[in-house]
Amino acid sequence: MKRILLLISILALFLGLFAENMVIGSGTAPQRYPLGSYHGYERSAALYTAAEIGIEMTNAQNIKLDQVGWLPTATTTASVPTKIYLKTTNTPTLVNGTWASMISGATLVYSGTRTGTTPDAWNAYTFSTIFNLNRNDHLMILVERNFGGGGSGSAGNVSNGGQILASSRPGTHLVWNQDHTAPTSNGVAADLRPNVYLQYTTNTIITNFPFNEGFEVENTDQSTDIKNWAQITGPQYTSIYWKANRTARDYNRAPKTGTWNAFLRHDGQATLVRPVYMTAGKFYTVVLHARQDGTDTSAAKIQVTCGTQGTLAGMNQSIIEQTGLSNGDYQSLSGIFVPPSTGIYYIGIQGWINHDPWFISLDDINIDERDWDTAITSFPFYESFETGNEFGSFYVNNWVQAHIPPFFKQGMISWFPSCHFPL
Repeated sequence: MKRILLLISILALFLGLFAENMVIGSGTAPQRYPLGSYHGYERSAALYTAAEIGIEMTNAQNIKLDQVGWLPTATTTASVPTKIYLKTTNTPTLVNGTWASMISGATLVYSGTRTGTTPDAWNAYTFSTIFNLNRNDHLMILVERNFGGGGSGSAGNVSNGGQILASSRPGTHLVWNQDHTAPTSNGVAADLRPNVYLQYTTNTIITNFPFNEGFEVENTDQSTDIKNWAQITGPQYTSIYWKANRTARDYNRAPKTGTWNAFLRHDGQATLVRPVYMTAGKFYTVVLHARQDGTDTSAAKIQVTCGTQGTLAGMNQSIIEQTGLSNGDYQSLSGIFVPPSTGIYYIGIQGWINHDPWFISLDDINIDERDWDTAITSFPFYESFETGNEFGSFYVNNWVQAHIPPFFKQGMISWFPSCHFPL
């Protein structure tokens, strides 16, 4: 037991030196899930709580998961078709159900045939799709194994499997087992939950202003893994994400400036999310540039929201109202947000496009922090904009700019409850 505990500690330390990662669970009880093949068809659903993830993660915030692993202590040699799904939930324990109900709404991050287990090392699975995990989400890891028939026998080390290390966590692990056909009944509760290794990158908190994003740094062309930005799809369209773009120039996908931008394909609805540290008593401006390639402004829209959680429900304050985009030159859109208290807020830039145009293009995002400027106290007051201004800047010295929604005239002054405008 001492050898195993020391191994876990050394591996966790080693991985921590060379990659951003976490290990959840320190138990030493051996079991075969989630990499067993004793039965022809095996399933494992394990839940890891937001509290556990937050303890392991420095300055808990949105992260991008790209790899998961488990720690066997025995060798197996069976080749097993394997699928791994990830999903989030707002409950800290699992609710039993069928496997079909478990993977409903989940993201398939790995699908392939894996041969055997290697003992005393984290057996890692690299994702084909980056999974965005938001702060305070509970994570479900769903593993499907399909050896077939009556199971793998000695090649899978029979009922012991890879003797994967696990911890006692009742209420957080369900399993399904069946020979010859896939199981369709509810799962069986297991007291032991596999220890897990997660590799991730953080979505860096914006703390310095002005902040500018033109997608020019450390992106991969045509990748949905956009540097430092998390993505959330839906609610209407759930399969299309924003992509970083360096080479595509057709359908108005050329950047506004530089050589990079981002685009969202038709039948898509995706939100780029980034944490921002904001200070009470200041206000924050957001400016972006976007366009589409069609003529119907109702077919391609963009909006910016903000809130205390990096979820669609949590980003419930409007900065830029949903606005229809036009063809031709990039449109400049801007808005402001006044934080009620100091802390981390999440800004979400959501594109929505139906099947008529091909793409929304996005470029040159600016987020800036501003102090409330001098109030007008002497009259008559004259403004000629001669001092403190720069040509082409969206910041006008001593003035706050905001897009006023159409219903503002109907007495809804509370739309800007904390803002004070020079009169």
